[in-house]
Amino acid sequence: MAKEKIYQSASTINLDSLGDIAIMIHHLHIIDLEKSLWTKYFECGSGTLAGPYESIIKVWPAHIQLICRLEKAVATKCDLNQIEVNDDDCFQLVKKYLTELNQKKTST
Repeated sequence: MAKEKIYQSASTINLDSLGDIAIMIHHLHIIDLEKSLWTKYFECGSGTLAGPYESIIKVWPAHIQLICRLEKAVATKCDLNQIEVNDDDCFQLVKKYLTELNQKKTST
């Protein structure tokens, strides 16, 4: 009877620890996935996106342009429709977020 309780306690602790480890691994995979996405954003904007339809066209995804416009609108308190973004704005945003993801990964 006492032996069963010891085994139950030991297996509960191990399962709890394994659950924590699984959650940590999941978070790391999410960070890697986000990093991959934002790296592709960077490649699109810099014209270095590789693939079967490779070109030298530099295009920032609409999602990135919108985030840049929103950040500028908040900072300058201007109407969103009056805000224009350039390559440098988009580069800075993507670099900043990639740096944040790297920091998140090392702190996890």
